[in-house]
Amino acid sequence: MPCASAIFAKVVIEVGDERFTLRPGDSILASRNVPHVWAYVGEKPGRMLMGFTPAGQMEDFFTLSSKQPVDAKIAETHGMKWLGPPLDVSKLRAGPLSKSKLPITTSRELS
Repeated sequence: MPCASAIFAKVVIEVGDERFTLRPGDSILASRNVPHVWAYVGEKPGRMLMGFTPAGQMEDFFTLSSKQPVDAKIAETHGMKWLGPPLDVSKLRAGPLSKSKLPITTSRELS
């Protein structure tokens, strides 16, 4: 069961059919086998803390993803199923956020 906390970040996350905006200090729990997707939409670099119980193969997945791009096949070997599509970040960054030059990270998965 993944849990995400926005430490120094603004994150939009969908869990099932519900959308939430997490700001510093917020957290959310996504039950196992419920589709979820998130996108970092902050103006400055941020940090998120994610926990997984049970952890399974997540540590290996994140170690690998920090070294190379991952795809659906790699996710599947680590117990996840990518469902797609990612969040449309252009709609999430309306107004001043749309001017940010920071990279966007999105993921839609079932874990």
